Amino acid sequence: MPQSTTSTQHIRISLDGHDIQFDRAHLPDPPAIHFSDDISALFRDWHMSQWLRINGRGIPIKHWDKIYKKRNGLVETDAWKAIKVEWGNWKFLVAERERFPSEETFWNMYSDEKGEKLSYQQILDKLQEGRGCTDEVDYNAAMQYFGGDLDRADAHGAFRYRKSGKWIISSKKLVVARTWRKILAEDAGIRSNWEAMQQVSGSSDGCTTPL
Repeated sequence: MPQSTTSTQHIRISLDGHDIQFDRAHLPDPPAIHFSDDISALFRDWHMSQWLRINGRGIPIKHWDKIYKKRNGLVETDAWKAIKVEWGNWKFLVAERERFPSEETFWNMYSDEKGEKLSYQQILDKLQEGRGCTDEVDYNAAMQYFGGDLDRADAHGAFRYRKSGKWIISSKKLVVARTWRKILAEDAGIRSNWEAMQQVSGSSDGCTTPL
C-alpha cells in the first residue's frame, strides 16, 4: 500500500517489493497509450514497462491504479478518470490471457475460422458475453466443493466479510465466484481436490467462449 513520508509532497510507495520515492508535484500524468492495435504489447507491458517512469524506474501498467486513484492519497487530480475504463479493459484482457499456458494458445482460442486474430474489441465483447456464464458456473462449483457450506473449515474464512461488527458469509454469486477463482489460483490443495472431483463425476463447466 502507498505510504507517505514526513513531507506532504514527498511520497514513498512499495511496488513488487521495491520502495519508490517521488515528489507529488512532479508526478507525470498517465501516459496516453492504447493497445487496440497491439494486444501482444499489452501482455508484455502489463508486468514490466517503461511507459510511466518515476525517478528513473519503469512502473508496470498493472500498478498504475495504485498511483493514480485518488483514494490511495498520492494524487489530488482526476487524472485516473481519463484512463480507468481503458485500464480496466486491459486488466480484463490480461486476466484472460493468463488463463492460458502461452500466448500462442490464447490466440488459438481467439482467432476466427480463417486463423486470423480477433480484434481488441471483438475479444472484449466475447469476454463480456461469457462473464455471466462464468460467474454462474464458478458460484455453483464453490457450492458443490464446500457442500453448500461456504464457512466450512477448509474455506479458511475466504467467503467471510465484516459488516456492522459482525462476520457475514458472502451470498452474492459474483462475490462467491470471484472468491472461488482466487482460492483455485492460490490453494494448490483445493485445486487438486476439485480437479479430482471433476474427473470422478465426469463433469465440465458447461461454459464456453463463443467464437
